[in-house]
Amino acid sequence: MPNIARCRRPRSFSGIEKVGGGFTGWLANRLPGIPQRSAYQAIEIAKSVNPELFAQCANITPRALAEVAKATPDIQALIAERIEAGEIFTPAKVKELRKEAAREAAEQEADAAEIRMRATRSLDQMRQAQKETVGLSLGSRGSKVKGARVDDKPTLAEAGINKNLANEGRKLGALSDTEFETAVAETRKAVTSAVRSGGS
Repeated sequence: MPNIARCRRPRSFSGIEKVGGGFTGWLANRLPGIPQRSAYQAIEIAKSVNPELFAQCANITPRALAEVAKATPDIQALIAERIEAGEIFTPAKVKELRKEAAREAAEQEADAAEIRMRATRSLDQMRQAQKETVGLSLGSRGSKVKGARVDDKPTLAEAGINKNLANEGRKLGALSDTEFETAVAETRKAVTSAVRSGGS
């Protein structure tokens, strides 16, 4: 495999498509000793890895760099920082770091989804409490003046709650505590699965 551990971008492959057999034909004619898989791997590294982050690559193998190319920019920066500090990275270690980052991201998204659900349900619980005490605002219903309110009770609009959020709150507010906790667990599972699938 070419010495991609130096982290230099290869020269442009412009004109290769004109060679018989395309890239594979060019590779066979110009660099017959390099396997196709290694060549494609080197191209992927050059496309996806910032060479400035990996100016010194003594502590990472070309195969590990191929795994780095699949990581997000923030994970690449973290790996580069740890390499600079003297840590050695193997392909397995890079894969595990990527998986760990994916797990953390999935957990954060699931937490955010749960917080939104609980906050939205709380909005409807407050609405229900108002209904049972001072009552809900009638808005302009029954007003003799078009558009004029008939009472000064708090409204959803005044609280910055739009109709879509209010409707979602009513749906969640109508659930029993057991049903709601089940819905939260199902949502967390779905969000976690979606985030992990997107990051794989």
